[in-house]
Amino acid sequence: MLRSLVDWTLAQADRLAGRLAQAERTPGRAVVGLRAAGVPMEAAVVDADLAQVQQGQGRLGAALATCRQALDLATAVHPAPPLAGLAHVRLAELLRERDELDAALDHATRGVAHAGNWAMPGRWQPGW
Repeated sequence: MLRSLVDWTLAQADRLAGRLAQAERTPGRAVVGLRAAGVPMEAAVVDADLAQVQQGQGRLGAALATCRQALDLATAVHPAPPLAGLAHVRLAELLRERDELDAALDHATRGVAHAGNWAMPGRWQPGW
């Protein structure tokens, strides 16, 4: 599991440095490792971050699929965890970009509802 967390941290550093191709490769290993370690919530966060990288590359279809995977991972453990809110907010942002405004509003509303008392409110801002 430690290797997965290191991979995720490296991916975040690559994303912040603008190395999006590398930032996309590393999280895949992290998600596999986190799933194997039995921590799907952490895997869901990594997937949500990966979707942001894919969005930055202009790969909206891939980003949507990754966000949906994050949402599936997050809700497999608990029906309404705060981390599902992160996936809903990312989905809303992507759907808005595709001009699917009704679906975007639905996901944004659900994302805020799931957020609850999330300790990192900045995470909910598009492009974080």
